[in-house]
Amino acid sequence: MVQFDRPVTHHPDTGTELASFNVPRWSEFVILASQCYSITHLGYLGVDIVLDKVRRPMVLELNARPGLAIQVASGIGLQPRIELIDREDQVTRNEEERAAFSMKQFA
Repeated sequence: MVQFDRPVTHHPDTGTELASFNVPRWSEFVILASQCYSITHLGYLGVDIVLDKVRRPMVLELNARPGLAIQVASGIGLQPRIELIDREDQVTRNEEERAAFSMKQFA
């Protein structure tokens, strides 16, 4: 998580350490994000998802050019990721396969 271009290490309300927090059923959220490709056909995009207790995960917005916040959060520059995605451009995958690829390559 990044706020004001700085990594956030603890939840601001609960104080929970974020690095050790596991989101239950994480793969379902990655599949939800992967479904956004079917709508946009953007090879690389950012998907902002909120976890709502009542409505469950909801997509807030799609970002066609996610950049600095992802780099700050992951500690990795975008160029290697974009090059990998560009090499995969002609590979056809369904939503679950795209999610599995992303979790393997970008975990």
